[in-house]
Amino acid sequence: MTKEELQLAIQEVMRNEMKSFYVEREQHYQDHCFIKDLRITRDRITSTATKTAVGSIIVAVLTLIVWGAATWVKGLFGK
Repeated sequence: MTKEELQLAIQEVMRNEMKSFYVEREQHYQDHCFIKDLRITRDRITSTATKTAVGSIIVAVLTLIVWGAATWVKGLFGK
């Protein structure tokens, strides 16, 4: 078997083996679009969740400060 015949035989085998991995071009493109949309949605959810958590922590700290100040003022004038 010559080198060229060997190359042709290998190409034929590879072509047959790779058929199971074939994805239609349009389907491949739509898969990428879906993944892109999924990433955008994930980023928005993460951003919203982070903003909500930080906002909740800020409100909790401000509530504790106001509550502490009210308790302190009540202790000063409540006697």
